Amino acid sequence: MMKVHALFFLIAVLYATTCFSQRRSFSAEQGLYLRTNPFSFLEIDGGMMIGARYQWHKNFSATLDPTFIFFNPYHEPMDDASNPLGIKIRADIRYQFKKSSSGSIAYFVAPEFHYKYRTKDRQATFGFNCVGGNCAYFMEAIYSEVKTEIGASLKTGFDVAMSNNERLALEVYGGLGLKIFRYKEESVPPGGNFLSEPSHQDFFGTSEGAATPILFGSLKLSYRLW
Repeated sequence: MMKVHALFFLIAVLYATTCFSQRRSFSAEQGLYLRTNPFSFLEIDGGMMIGARYQWHKNFSATLDPTFIFFNPYHEPMDDASNPLGIKIRADIRYQFKKSSSGSIAYFVAPEFHYKYRTKDRQATFGFNCVGGNCAYFMEAIYSEVKTEIGASLKTGFDVAMSNNERLALEVYGGLGLKIFRYKEESVPPGGNFLSEPSHQDFFGTSEGAATPILFGSLKLSYRLW
């Protein structure tokens, strides 16, 4: 609940600053934006996203959107030891087309790269001194599951100004790409063998190691600092 309160506090601060800031005309060729995803805590590996976009030309800009992972709102098999911890990074270089006639909508296209590193404690049964499938004894223990994911995609979308002074905007986009993920087990008890080998599949049942197509969409809130 504190995470949700913190998110709404951030949005409220941005909104209040917008309301009380003086009206001004920003350069169309340069700008620095603070960004967040209000629904990042609802993702499979959820958390808080605070990113930035820098525009150095009227047609070109770059974004870096790190998400600090600490929450999973969905139940998983063996999901009984801890919440996930890690980081997810999305980055792109985008080409922005000419704004709409009203000046409030800006369309863009961009290649995007993403990387995820996530750890999670899980509980399993381990056998010790096992010979031919027979073990001297068994023990329940906690181990660490490490997931790494890398991917690339092409996305397109648009920004819609949400304030007259051009500071607050909503970004909506979608795209198609590929990703590869892998799992690794760490902190396994010395000499222990899994009684049942961990399932190396993602939330949708896809096995690790193969290039998996991804179709995605999202929205971001951005606030122009200068």
